[in-house]
Amino acid sequence: MHHGGEHEAYIDVILDDQFDPDSPTTVVGDRVTFSCRYGFIEGHGYACSVATPPGDCSNALRGAQLSREEALQHEWLPRFWDVVDLIIEKDPTVRKHFGLDPQ
Repeated sequence: MHHGGEHEAYIDVILDDQFDPDSPTTVVGDRVTFSCRYGFIEGHGYACSVATPPGDCSNALRGAQLSREEALQHEWLPRFWDVVDLIIEKDPTVRKHFGLDPQ
């Protein structure tokens, strides 16, 4: 997306403590979805911030959709940031969108 001429991306990360790849929509343990926005923040340049998604997107695949406040207090927040860092550092589509790789 572009807003005000700046690039931005919204990233959702689903974390589950007992994921079963043979039955991905079956929640056995805890499953939650964290959301964030990566984009330009005045005075900070490009940065990532935890976000509350618009509306309720909760379902069996996504588990509980965390609000910003819930996400910031959740014990899995460091795991979420690890995944987001990996996406921004390694995903070729995201890197191209933000001009992070030399052409």
